[in-house]
Amino acid sequence: MAQRAAGKAKGRTARADARVVRTPPAARQSDPRERIRLLEAELAKVKGEMAAALARNKVLEDNHEQVRNRIDWVIDSLHNLMEE
Repeated sequence: MAQRAAGKAKGRTARADARVVRTPPAARQSDPRERIRLLEAELAKVKGEMAAALARNKVLEDNHEQVRNRIDWVIDSLHNLMEE
């Protein structure tokens, strides 16, 4: 049974190697200016995604602060009730 499992592992490795993604010849031989244009477009996209993530982070931080303040208020209210 161990030999069978070893045989299966070999088969998987061979298939995994066959699935390696290769760069199409057209992309390798493309004009450097075209590659730069594509990279700049990708950079602009990533910058946009980063700006959106930072904005979302700010909203989450503000919400977190409000929740902390409300919890503090509840704790203070409970302390006041216990003192009375």
